[in-house]
Amino acid sequence: MMRRCSHGVRHWLWLGVLLVSGVHATAPEVALDWRVDEARSRAHFSLRALRFIRVEGHFYRVVGTAVAESSQYRVVVRIPLDSLSMTSEHRREWALSDEFFDADQYPELTFSALIPEVSEAALRGRLDGQLSLRGVTAPVSVELTAADCSADGRRCAVIVAGNLSRRRFGLNAHRFTLSDQVRLQLQLVLDRGDRAPPPTP
Repeated sequence: MMRRCSHGVRHWLWLGVLLVSGVHATAPEVALDWRVDEARSRAHFSLRALRFIRVEGHFYRVVGTAVAESSQYRVVVRIPLDSLSMTSEHRREWALSDEFFDADQYPELTFSALIPEVSEAALRGRLDGQLSLRGVTAPVSVELTAADCSADGRRCAVIVAGNLSRRRFGLNAHRFTLSDQVRLQLQLVLDRGDRAPPPTP
């Protein structure tokens, strides 16, 4: 009788060890995400009118994330076009109209790219990505400069800048008075945060 009890105790002990081991083996790891700090991030664009008049605008709302995907981070930055500010309300209304951004139909500009990590070393040099504007998505190349990360590695600032062909994205109005090249610059501040693991079923 004692042997049967001992065998039963050992059986339940081994079962408990296996169950505990299984829980630890399948528990999801905590991933690190980065989010654009809306309060500290800005965007700016400029182009030429009649070859010598500078036309520019500022976007005061920039949102986005850098999410871990395997061994890389997917960066997605979105600019709500209605956050545009220009030197006059008349120019702003025109820029948001269907002659330029067509913000009612396409309310956001989106840039996405893959980077190896979020660090000063990785946030430098040329970066190839995809820009979506006015219903058109096309490859673009930008330059990353002035990267600066905090000592604890939880905040990084970077400037993203590049030249775009407006006709490539369907901004065809005023071809003879407005330059085709548009300069786009993003001043981004990224904050790191812990993403909680998904709940177990």
